[in-house]
Amino acid sequence: MNVFYIAFYETTATFVIGIITLYLALQVARRLILRRPYAEILRQPNYAAVLFTASYVLCVMLLVQNSITPAVDALRTLVSSQDVFSIKFLGVSLIYLLVIFLISVCAALFLTLVSARILIAATDKVDEVLEIKRGNLAAAVLLSACMPAFTLFIRPSYERFAGSLVSHEMLHRLAPQLVSPDLPDPERKTTPVAPPRPSDER
Repeated sequence: MNVFYIAFYETTATFVIGIITLYLALQVARRLILRRPYAEILRQPNYAAVLFTASYVLCVMLLVQNSITPAVDALRTLVSSQDVFSIKFLGVSLIYLLVIFLISVCAALFLTLVSARILIAATDKVDEVLEIKRGNLAAAVLLSACMPAFTLFIRPSYERFAGSLVSHEMLHRLAPQLVSPDLPDPERKTTPVAPPRPSDER
């Protein structure tokens, strides 16, 4: 039954965080990059702006997705250590989920914006955002291909960063008998055990 609870928790968290991230990414793309209402973009229709927006949202969601796994893994490890699904363990996981999500979504929005600006600066005398507003599909294809490539490149290290936000010391304090290879404690020191002494031959 614990497996069902954890799976339901992960599915619900993924759905809620996905909806929030989708909304935030769309608002950032509209307000900070395109600076045009979506009604105007869709009624033209401006395919270049639509392609760029879809690529930007994809990049943000790929990065923010990494915020869910550490919190769920922490809950799974705590539950497996005690063999019980408790409200305390759920609360700890929710706190981790909220903190990691807030940090991840801010970092993802910032990194994607920076990558877009760097790509724009790399092409001299061409303002891709302005060209996208004019409906230049070539400019949209360039940014929409480079931004996901950058996102996939930094995603593994970004995932490890999100996992590092989980306090292993707190997990071991909640479950002292916790021994999990999935959540190693870098500060835990193992004492070498001396080999048994052979009995003296008589």
